Amino acid sequence: MPVLHKNIREPDPFWLDEDKVNDCVATFLHQKRFLITSHLAGNEKGDDVSGERDGWKVCIESKGSLSNWHLGTGKVFDSTQIFNHLCKQVVQLMQLKEENNSANVIYVMANPDISRIRKRVHRIKTSLDMLGFVQFWVQEDEKVIVECPEHLKNLLRSLDLING
Repeated sequence: MPVLHKNIREPDPFWLDEDKVNDCVATFLHQKRFLITSHLAGNEKGDDVSGERDGWKVCIESKGSLSNWHLGTGKVFDSTQIFNHLCKQVVQLMQLKEENNSANVIYVMANPDISRIRKRVHRIKTSLDMLGFVQFWVQEDEKVIVECPEHLKNLLRSLDLING
């Protein structure tokens, strides 16, 4: 159940709904010279955001810290909803991976960079790395920080998604 932000033990420093996460991620990919092939809003079905570049496809499953319907109400997802959304996000990416069965696809979890979500992701980080899932963390200023398993770093560098 949504909860008033002010009643959370550790209030989030900012809030983003899924549509805003999608917007930020699509902008980020476009800036990295990806052709955006999907950019969903609301309850549309499919890849939340996807893009292509240099023979690679990026499939992104996004979640927010509040519902699109709760904008301006001060209500955010409670810890149970955050957990359930993370579970759904992982399962959706696993299903996409099964369906695509292609070596040239990068699977990404995109979330607001808030501690309540980061802590949940951290608890399963080793498993996410084994699955080859990348994390896009959307900041308050709408920039995107990319984290990835070690075995994907050279690929992501070649696609200009990470530096170094």
